[in-house]
Amino acid sequence: IAIITYVCFGIGRSIWLDEANSILIAAKSYPGLIDGLAKDGNPPVYYFILKAVMTLGGRSEIAVRLPSVLAYLCGIAAVYRLASLRYDRDVCFLSAAFFAMSPVAGRQGQNARMFTLLALITSVSTISFFRIENADTRTRRSLALHGAIAALGLFTHYWFCFVLLAQALWIAWHWKEWAIRDLCLLAAFSCLPF
Repeated sequence: IAIITYVCFGIGRSIWLDEANSILIAAKSYPGLIDGLAKDGNPPVYYFILKAVMTLGGRSEIAVRLPSVLAYLCGIAAVYRLASLRYDRDVCFLSAAFFAMSPVAGRQGQNARMFTLLALITSVSTISFFRIENADTRTRRSLALHGAIAALGLFTHYWFCFVLLAQALWIAWHWKEWAIRDLCLLAAFSCLPF
């Protein structure tokens, strides 16, 4: 019921100021978009997605909010998957249900802003981190994937640095479980796009 409520009701309401700013920036040409973001101070990933959606679906209230709705729905699945890495099925369902019913997640899932995409990438990053924190599942490929997710998160919203800080603190606390080569690879893959 919460999912239907958040996805179907309120998505067609009038655009508010921050959403209008996102739409105006995404409506520009790619060079204009980059210039607009340089002045606005936001990273580009969400705006590139919004631009693609606006090119395909127009600028209606529903069309510009579609990326957030999809990120919200995928976020429910990501939270379920994240919980499944540590807990039983009941906890997975509860975790996904709490996310789905969260007023904050639901409301942001209706806004033409990057916050539900940030929540989705945070969940995916944590899933990836669980994979690399275990030496048995830590491979060059998993380190590279985690680095790519880290870059995607930072290019979505600067608050993602707090997720990376928490992961770095975990690694620092458990540094003896890490090979120097793996730490160097993780740092290199995370910093490569910059």
